[in-house]
Amino acid sequence: MQYPTRGELCELSPVERLKLIEDVWETFCSAPESLPLGEDDERIVDARLEAWQSNPDAGSGWKEVKRRIGKR
Repeated sequence: MQYPTRGELCELSPVERLKLIEDVWETFCSAPESLPLGEDDERIVDARLEAWQSNPDAGSGWKEVKRRIGKR
């Protein structure tokens, strides 16, 4: 596979470049297991999971978070 050069990418419009980024990002999202977590990331995920399991009511639901963001 031949990838476009930096110059070729710069010739694309901003919208075309964003679409390309989106397309590449979606390939990661379709197979998240293909991107293993690093040790630090794994520790963070484990700590957050443990915190949630010990007190699942401590956080905010999506509706509440969205409401707070909307107020900003």
